[in-house]
Amino acid sequence: MAIQTLGFIIPTLSLGGAERVVARLAEGLARDFRCVLFLRRGGVCLFPMANVAVVEIDYTAAGIRRAVEEHGIDLVLDHYHWDADHVRLMATLADEGLRIVLTEHNAWHYPLFQSARDQRPGYEYWFQERYAYYRKFAAVTLLNEETSTAFAAHLDNQRVIPNPI
Repeated sequence: MAIQTLGFIIPTLSLGGAERVVARLAEGLARDFRCVLFLRRGGVCLFPMANVAVVEIDYTAAGIRRAVEEHGIDLVLDHYHWDADHVRLMATLADEGLRIVLTEHNAWHYPLFQSARDQRPGYEYWFQERYAYYRKFAAVTLLNEETSTAFAAHLDNQRVIPNPI
């Protein structure tokens, strides 16, 4: 099946780095694809984009299924990797046949990872557990070869796409 419509998932388009990357990526891909950006209800959009629809949805299985169907999404580009519950939900949707590419916006050594490991009880386990979920996605994109090498010990579906900013 040819890919014609892309659905981007990111909770908000505030002033963060991942948010800038998603806005730039969606606007660039909108030259060749129909693009829809799915924000979580109440999310803000500080990056107006030409030719990209911005829609607020419920980040539940039913909400995501409904949005994908209503907008005719062929491929979901998920940029909400830092929430374990969301990744588990998306892996369930991938098991149902939804084509999903998950993007990790941080290199493995990035302080966010250490902070999460240090501050959230039980979260250290997630950093190993996540690979079982990541295997269910069509691909997992990473920022650099160093991170890809680390992930390659666990995954064969990872690809490097450098940060475009």
